[in-house]
Amino acid sequence: MKFVCRRPINLLLLSSGLATLLSGRALAQDAVITSDAEVFPPSYFARFNPATADDMIRQVPGFTIDEGDSVRGFGNAAGNVLINGERPSTKTSLRTLLGRIPAANVVRIEVVTGASANLDMRGQTKVANVILKADAAGTSGAWKATGRHFQGGRLNASAEASANLPAFGGTLTLSLEAGAPGGGGPGGGVRSQSRRAYYDGSGNLFEQHAGSIRNERTMFEPAFEFKRSLDWGKLNLNGSYSAFEGEGSTFFEIHAPDFAGPITRLETQNNDFERKSYNLNGDVELPLGAASTKLILLHQRAEGSGDSLYGFYNADGSFDDSVRVRSDDTSGESIARTQISLPFGESHTFEFALEGAYNFLDSTRHVTLASGADVTPPGSDTIVEEYRGELQLSDVWQVLPELTLEPAMKLEYSQIKQEARLAMGGSAFAEREFTYPKPGITATWRPNESQQLRVSLERSVAQLDFGDFVSAVEVINDQVTAGNADLVPQKAWALNAEFEQKFWDDGVLTLVGKFARVSDVEDQVPVVPLGGSILQAFDGPGNLGKGEEWSLGFKASVPLDNLGLPDARLDMSLNSGNSEVVDPVTGNVREFSDAFNRDWQISFRQDVPEHKFSYGFAFGEGGGATSYRLKETYKRERTGGDLRVFFETTQIEGLKIRVGWNDALDPAFISNRAVYDAPRSTGNLILFQQNQSRNGPFGFVQISGTF
Repeated sequence: MKFVCRRPINLLLLSSGLATLLSGRALAQDAVITSDAEVFPPSYFARFNPATADDMIRQVPGFTIDEGDSVRGFGNAAGNVLINGERPSTKTSLRTLLGRIPAANVVRIEVVTGASANLDMRGQTKVANVILKADAAGTSGAWKATGRHFQGGRLNASAEASANLPAFGGTLTLSLEAGAPGGGGPGGGVRSQSRRAYYDGSGNLFEQHAGSIRNERTMFEPAFEFKRSLDWGKLNLNGSYSAFEGEGSTFFEIHAPDFAGPITRLETQNNDFERKSYNLNGDVELPLGAASTKLILLHQRAEGSGDSLYGFYNADGSFDDSVRVRSDDTSGESIARTQISLPFGESHTFEFALEGAYNFLDSTRHVTLASGADVTPPGSDTIVEEYRGELQLSDVWQVLPELTLEPAMKLEYSQIKQEARLAMGGSAFAEREFTYPKPGITATWRPNESQQLRVSLERSVAQLDFGDFVSAVEVINDQVTAGNADLVPQKAWALNAEFEQKFWDDGVLTLVGKFARVSDVEDQVPVVPLGGSILQAFDGPGNLGKGEEWSLGFKASVPLDNLGLPDARLDMSLNSGNSEVVDPVTGNVREFSDAFNRDWQISFRQDVPEHKFSYGFAFGEGGGATSYRLKETYKRERTGGDLRVFFETTQIEGLKIRVGWNDALDPAFISNRAVYDAPRSTGNLILFQQNQSRNGPFGFVQISGTF
């Protein structure tokens, strides 16, 4: 489907700079406003010297990529980027896809808000539509190489390249990404430093741990995409293969009662892991009179294994004991989806979709001691399968020129089967079926070209995480999380509202509010693994009952030309909220487990085109989250803020060189664990544990170009 403007472009908007700050707006540099979209041609991005479509979309004011939900199936996993008006028939990340498209192949980028009958944007209220050249006239491409320097003198590098060329009567895109990734979460840096402190129930410090963590990771991912227009329709094919492997080690010295005291023992950990996956996807679009029919097929499979050896030694280095945790996982997904779009008069466009999917996870865990004793918890060797179907009906209804409604109804059916293979032989089985209606409606009101209000109400049903059916062991904290065969999906009635105000040249302010009434809240509960007994109960995922969650926030993109800073922009966002559910242990109201409810970010960039350089920074912070278990709580947070600075130049013809410093304030990942001798409602505190890890600042040099 191609994007079609319902009214001609209004070039008289050039004179709207005399309007007031919040009710009128001038035309952004080379950007064009239509009644349906804001259009950004390549000339708008020229000062950024982009190499790929991803470089371009990062500079669209007021727009942030939403990768969509990471769920099984295709219809509910939609992100907010379209290519030529259509959603890519793949579950590869949008940034990865955009990074494979050379900027020279982009005709324009359209930012569309509200519902549109001409675009495959159902479920999203704001999308970026990347329009590409119809056919590759010749070979074009882009490449990027990045080198990084981490604390401790560690170095790594990665590179990626993509090329578009005419082939087989269509356009073929080939890409390759290889090397070592950067960054990482708590203890996940290339080189991290960590500290632990242990207190008894009276608050007395009795141990302190100091350690270092090393991680080495490499990846290799070739991919292809092929597009061809045929006499009877359009054909799109894409696929990729990914090989990811790594190894790491930790070493801790344990002092008692603090670092001034002697070393009492040593702990080590050595990890090896690998993961290989592939996916092959495609779609065929067929015109049927005024209607459009698309058949989508997706298939992906992944295999991974891990081997972690935890060693415990006496102060003199003599061996005491060890624990080995080995894992093997195989997973796959196959999806078939057909969707038909049919215009009905000038004000309605109906869409019918039918989707079927098969998913599975075959997972095995083995936990052994140095003596050879097998201490694997029940529920660690299991296979989970799901057969899933979904029927969807929706309508984009242009009620008035300024008002659009999008009512929708989905009906979901799911059958989940689990087989838990028992250590003593034989298996235990469980099978369940779920059927859920999921109605929803979205309204978009445009009182003028500078303002828009978007409101949606829908019933959502979360998908069960297959990993929640498998028991897991955490050795250092001596924790077992049981798999739960009785878990049911969390459901919610969600109300979302956004008000968008455009101002100045390309300024955008968006106010956001969300509220959800939730049932069957997924959280931690005591679980008896499938095939186990009540004496083997552990904490695990389960359902609590009813709850609520809400948030308020804003996003703003502010051009600073009117404030005396030419070619500069300030982007800001803030989100703050909370949630409530009754704790099954204490009976008190608390927030959802692991709910990170607050974050804010600010970024600045200024381009100096006459000297061919740019510079800027980004800073952000977020609140913490607490996990609640039967006999303990675990709170995680990041302190110090995330500061990134960069300098970019195009002084060398054909190259863009970017130098940056990330995690410049050396933020710390903090966790606090409180353990009780009985359920939290009646137990006494017996242990308080504080953990801290720092990945340290790291610098990088990135060189990119096109051909």
